[in-house]
Amino acid sequence: QQRPSRESIAGMNCLRILRPSVPRAMRSIISLPAYFNPTWIISLRRAIREVRPDVLIVRDLPLARLAISEGRRFGIPCVVDMAENHPEMWRQVGRNDRWIIPSFFLKNVGFAKYLEKKVAAEADMILVVVEEMKEHLVSIGASPERVVVVSNTPDISSRRNVARKRLDCAGKEAL
Repeated sequence: QQRPSRESIAGMNCLRILRPSVPRAMRSIISLPAYFNPTWIISLRRAIREVRPDVLIVRDLPLARLAISEGRRFGIPCVVDMAENHPEMWRQVGRNDRWIIPSFFLKNVGFAKYLEKKVAAEADMILVVVEEMKEHLVSIGASPERVVVVSNTPDISSRRNVARKRLDCAGKEAL
């Protein structure tokens, strides 16, 4: 079921920026979550100009570099929610994927590790669910004070408050 493009969650405005209105067969190609995908670049820039958020929150490693770079371009801090270990997830998916060649390019473990390292070094804040992930991110370049361990099932208001306090944007808009 598709979630609404706009909604308020615990007092924070949530805008889901990509809603391609194209045939289903083309949707997966056009909306491929990748920092170099022009559809995502245009959609994020349009949303930033429209909403003028105080913080960007991104939950997908392949889109994190885009959110970080656009955040810097517009002077907006970026929080990356790294609840998943993407390199390992991609390894498992690739192992069980019957489409080996597309999976090699779209779920490449080496590429996921590269993205993870870049994001660890560049994000303004990273949210993780276990201490081991924090230790891993610090070992590949994240600053320890920028990595916050949150519960796997946090109250959304506490997650919002942690990000807002650390980034000094209490009471401001988040995209």
